[in-house]
Amino acid sequence: MPVNIFGQGTISPEAVDYIRADHTSTTETSQTLLQGLIAGDLFQLPAGTLKVSAGAEYRKDEIDFRPSYVWEKAQGFFASQFSPIQESNSVREAFAEVLVPVIKDQPFVHSLEFEGAYRVSDYERAGTVESWKLAGSWAPIPDIRFRLTKATAVRAPSLGEMFNPGSRGAEGLSDPCDPTLLDSGTTNRRANCLALGFDPVTWDPNTRRMTTLVFSTGNPDLGVEEADALTVGAVVRPRFLPGFAFSADYYSIKLDGGIDRIGAQQTVNNCVDLPTLNNQFCDMLTRRPDGNLYEVRDSYINVASFEVEGVDFEATYRAEIADLLGERKGGAAGRPPPLLFRAQDADMKKGRTLWSALFICA
Repeated sequence: MPVNIFGQGTISPEAVDYIRADHTSTTETSQTLLQGLIAGDLFQLPAGTLKVSAGAEYRKDEIDFRPSYVWEKAQGFFASQFSPIQESNSVREAFAEVLVPVIKDQPFVHSLEFEGAYRVSDYERAGTVESWKLAGSWAPIPDIRFRLTKATAVRAPSLGEMFNPGSRGAEGLSDPCDPTLLDSGTTNRRANCLALGFDPVTWDPNTRRMTTLVFSTGNPDLGVEEADALTVGAVVRPRFLPGFAFSADYYSIKLDGGIDRIGAQQTVNNCVDLPTLNNQFCDMLTRRPDGNLYEVRDSYINVASFEVEGVDFEATYRAEIADLLGERKGGAAGRPPPLLFRAQDADMKKGRTLWSALFICA
């Protein structure tokens, strides 16, 4: 069907019907969850009841993505290509928690408690990992409580991060082995580009004149994120000011194996900027026999590692409007809703400050 794209009103209705397509893509996700839990009081201690809980859990997440024929065959105008996907991931977990009251109603020890938790997770694709928590709290008087928590935590990759159906497109990338860019990266770049056989003077990459194929997709081989956390803080609830509470907590978190997508250009750069060419980033790009870039896989990887520390402040005041105005009337059924004021501050490691506030009046 001939189509004249120049001028106004030059495309006939027949041509429009020929080039236009009605198409639908569908995504179905489902989760199967089985859990057993036992919780209760184990026995009585001098300072109170020892409480325990334990259980097991099984989860299975499934995804079924069916792109339309237009997307799957890349038949649209400047359209990316999407691949169908039907995958699942499951995990089996066992966990236990215990709360131990140690001392109660003694001089300088209104209460002293210890808490412990343990969880083991067996992921179908990411393997077996463990996480735990040890915590303690000490209240010298009823008005103030000091708390300490040391814990490890894990996060498994999501279905989207593992099984993103992917799309192919084109981007204007720069070849880091271009002679004009050899000194723009780390000190390893020049030596690695020489090892790949690129002349540092005469190499003329085609990225100067054309785009490069980029395949954005998930990564089924992702591992879990693991974090170590330490929190130390205190909570003040003065008896002379009912409804008021103030807390301050110092936190320190170290994350390893963070899941991230760094982009096609950074992937190409990392291949030659690391100390050796034997790295995961070089495995994510393909070069033609003449050395020019052909395709780069932009995928999620376990690459991020960072540390963060700061202090959280939180102040809340809860009261009923009638009490504030001295107009208490009626019984419990006639009480007005509570009035809540809340403010929070987070002082991050790099000096950033975040304020949030919540005010509820009725």
